[in-house]
Amino acid sequence: MWQSEEEEPKIYHVDINLEVMEIESATMAHGTGGPFAHNILEAEYSENLTPRRALALAPRALMLPFMIFKLVDMLACVFYHKKESWIVKFTRWRLV
Repeated sequence: MWQSEEEEPKIYHVDINLEVMEIESATMAHGTGGPFAHNILEAEYSENLTPRRALALAPRALMLPFMIFKLVDMLACVFYHKKESWIVKFTRWRLV
């Protein structure tokens, strides 16, 4: 674990692609970031998905079912002419 004085310290090379990082941060800031940014990220990380990248994608992956449910709920409100959505009622019930 500890290095002795005779051993040379290990130097790790880290290659950072700034262009991809800018697209990645824009994607995180604006939700999906559009199909263009998503395709670039997918092409960049398809072969080498790092643990850091997987953790960055986890919140968006976990939010996807909720976003789909929210969209279905909004469409139900439009088609059935309800005054408030089920999500609003559920949120009010949970907060009270």
